[in-house]
Amino acid sequence: MSFTVTDLILCLIIFQLLFVSFFLFTHPKGKRVSNRLLGSFFLSIWLNIVDNFLLMKGVYFRFPSWGLWGMNLSLLFGPQLYLYVRSVVYRDFRLKPVHLLHTVPFLLLTFLSLSGYHQLSEPEKRRLLSGIIDRNLPTGFYVVSLGIFLHFSAYLLPAFRQVRKYRRTLITSYSNLGGKNLSWLSWTMGYLLLFFLLSVLNGFLSGTSLAGYYFGVLLVLLLSLFVFVNQFLLKALRQPDFFQGLEDAGPPLPEKIPHPDQKPLRERVLRFMVEQKPYLDPELTLEELARQLSLRPKELSLLINDDLRQHFFDFVNRYRIDEAKRLLAHPKDPGVTVLEVMYQVGFNSKSSFNTLFKKYTGQTPSEYRKQQA
Repeated sequence: MSFTVTDLILCLIIFQLLFVSFFLFTHPKGKRVSNRLLGSFFLSIWLNIVDNFLLMKGVYFRFPSWGLWGMNLSLLFGPQLYLYVRSVVYRDFRLKPVHLLHTVPFLLLTFLSLSGYHQLSEPEKRRLLSGIIDRNLPTGFYVVSLGIFLHFSAYLLPAFRQVRKYRRTLITSYSNLGGKNLSWLSWTMGYLLLFFLLSVLNGFLSGTSLAGYYFGVLLVLLLSLFVFVNQFLLKALRQPDFFQGLEDAGPPLPEKIPHPDQKPLRERVLRFMVEQKPYLDPELTLEELARQLSLRPKELSLLINDDLRQHFFDFVNRYRIDEAKRLLAHPKDPGVTVLEVMYQVGFNSKSSFNTLFKKYTGQTPSEYRKQQA
């Protein structure tokens, strides 16, 4: 049994995926249901790749009855990723028996394909397996591949919407997103959507004049998957609290509430922000600020969103940036550093501080300080 560069990359990916799955299933921190859903997602990819690897290396030609068991596992990728996103967004999420309905397409297609496959004689099974390897397949196989991709997309698009909705909820309730930021999840879903789209398109290449590029494109796709899994693995190992933020995914998505006839005490809120400086607390939330003002959180939220036309995140961080500008322009201690100013005004992330400072002033903190000097 000879091994090519593609085989070597596949072996590395198989090892990585199994390691990541094991890590997620046994990780003691974070939200257990989220970790297990993500672990099962990577495990399904692992099983699918193992099935293809055994086919490519000719194992199924010696044991044809073992073939095709994992060809439809792609129908689980979308439901697993979608349920994972929901488990992150909703802190009271629990797996329920009704969620098993998401496996019906996988179970149905697997039953139909395997029952038809096992009715074939062994020579016919080998011819079919050879056709899969040589990409010499009936049109129905390509139609099914397209259907599987559309099925995956149908789950990923609402998952994207859930993440965007979750972010809108965060910026209306928190002044510091910290570990609650799900940009990494959006990037992951975007990569996977593009990966599966290119995989399907590459499959169609085999029936065209561009068939000679099939294995080259496949190698590029495998290399991108190797890099993706490797980055995920390194992030998880270097940052043990990578999934810690999933323990409390933030407030549930807010219900719509009626608009009040009168705005609550706008001048009082603005005066309180200037005089008491609650924004200096890096963990200030909408609920905490409402408690200090003796207001209901919904009242304060409506005031900030509708009357002041801002999100809570921007509302608080504008005060922090204004305070930082004052300290940088007129420091009590000439030796104070930009980092020290950052912590003094309520930020605990240098990247967030620099990004917001430039957003509101058009300059970095260092540039602003030099200009004022």
